[in-house]
Amino acid sequence: MSVNLKEVQLKLYEQLKPSGWADKLKMFILSDEFYTILETLLKQSTEGKKFTPTIKHLFRAFEQCPYDKLRVIFVGQD
Repeated sequence: MSVNLKEVQLKLYEQLKPSGWADKLKMFILSDEFYTILETLLKQSTEGKKFTPTIKHLFRAFEQCPYDKLRVIFVGQD
């Protein structure tokens, strides 16, 4: 079974478009570094190793939380 990792990168990028995160994460998702990460995960998967989340759900948190709805609170203490 042959997997085209460039296609996987593009699919992950496309998945993030509706949530507004695609443009924010584009440089990383389409980078050679992320390609290497996917390559490593694929190799481990073919060796029978399990990992979670699955590749298709790697950015699910970003899909569930649209960029324009994100709010951050910093809590600090001296």
